[in-house]
Amino acid sequence: MYKIIISLIFVQYCLAQICQKSQILDALSQACLSCSSVCENCFNISQQSCIGCVKNSYLSYDDISTCQIQCRKSEFVDSESKRCIKCKVNGCVQCTSSQICLVCDQNLVLDKNNNQCNAKKGICESDQQFLNPPFESRKCTNSCLQSYYQNYNSQICEYTQECPQIQQLSSYIMDTFVDEIAIIKENQYMVISGVSCSFAIVDINWNIITKQTLLDKNSFEIDVTQDESKNYFFFTGMYGGCMRGQRFSVMNFETLQIEFDEKNLEQQYKIIYTDDVYKLVFMVDNQASALIWYDINNKKINNRKISIRLFYITYIVKKMLQCCS
Repeated sequence: MYKIIISLIFVQYCLAQICQKSQILDALSQACLSCSSVCENCFNISQQSCIGCVKNSYLSYDDISTCQIQCRKSEFVDSESKRCIKCKVNGCVQCTSSQICLVCDQNLVLDKNNNQCNAKKGICESDQQFLNPPFESRKCTNSCLQSYYQNYNSQICEYTQECPQIQQLSSYIMDTFVDEIAIIKENQYMVISGVSCSFAIVDINWNIITKQTLLDKNSFEIDVTQDESKNYFFFTGMYGGCMRGQRFSVMNFETLQIEFDEKNLEQQYKIIYTDDVYKLVFMVDNQASALIWYDINNKKINNRKISIRLFYITYIVKKMLQCCS
């Protein structure tokens, strides 16, 4: 019995050596079967069973066992793996192996400094609208569809699962640290990630109602850590905002409109206190030498700087009065 088994193994080994590179050994018939014409090597004879591709063919991005003659739009060939790789820059139709975008899709313009594709100026009727994919359709809306999020930097709708800050599967998932969860209405909650400057309104079952990333963290040199994140966002009532570098943006989550967007502050600031009663957001500079505040009701930053010492004295007195009243 053992001799028969050893003999069969030996025959199979010999046949395997006889089979050509583009063939596979059929264990039952002990015959060499040809791979699909697009496969250089294979594990089955179907077109979806390639291990490698013939010359001038490449493994598919969506199915690494399938070969295709050329990569699709927004994909490039990885010279090492001979596989089509998708450009990670949203709206990019041609990029390098380092994921540097070279050409953007129709109705988009390349921002080389930030390596992103932005909606062309005037493509939408309003700066508060967003260009929807497919971008050649030139369709602009005030808000994006359920599976997309509104990128306020590029003014386009990006597919949620390609967004580095927020992903939606069967439930709400944030791949960054969640700083705060607040009740905003009956059975509605605001979930906030200061690290990624992301806000999401979810229902009691954790399903997304709307989600917004106010400032793309990849567009700024400043890197906010988990411990520092609370200094770079605020949320009060139906208003939320973020600070990145010298830019400060505020959104009304009831209307889903950006109500304030200052891109050129004198210097970098940190958010240290939010007055929920008077709707004031206090910010301090990096030297902790002076303080400014944003007035939510009047939609403006007060540039009359006051000393930090005076602010804390006023704040402590206010808290004492609240306790005693």
